[in-house]
Amino acid sequence: MKLLIGKETTKENILKEMKNSNWIHFACHSSEKGIELYDGILNEKDFEENPILNCSMIILSGCESGLGELKQEGVMGFYRSILMNGVKSIIVSIWKVHDCLTAILMQKFYHLKIENPNWNNSKILKNSQNYLKN
Repeated sequence: MKLLIGKETTKENILKEMKNSNWIHFACHSSEKGIELYDGILNEKDFEENPILNCSMIILSGCESGLGELKQEGVMGFYRSILMNGVKSIIVSIWKVHDCLTAILMQKFYHLKIENPNWNNSKILKNSQNYLKN
């Protein structure tokens, strides 16, 4: 596992680390244009040009990371380029999120994922959300 923080979150560093990552988690601002990094935006083109074939899950835990424009094909947002890249699972938010509560939610999520490897991500997320409610 590699943690990139602050000035380390450059497009070059992120793309390099993503190539061999099984799980990728972005805890930062994002928009329909992409993920906000230290030196710019990681966008659809970056994902199209840099396959992440080993990745089974990407989490975008920033505010409204799952929003997009409603078209005939469905909601067209930045995150769709990640799914089109072959990532098996993606977790996004369609709401504004509170930093501290999201951190607790994600800690519980990863704890449950490691403790229950046979559970799917939906079950893990639901149990993590229930943990926060209680």
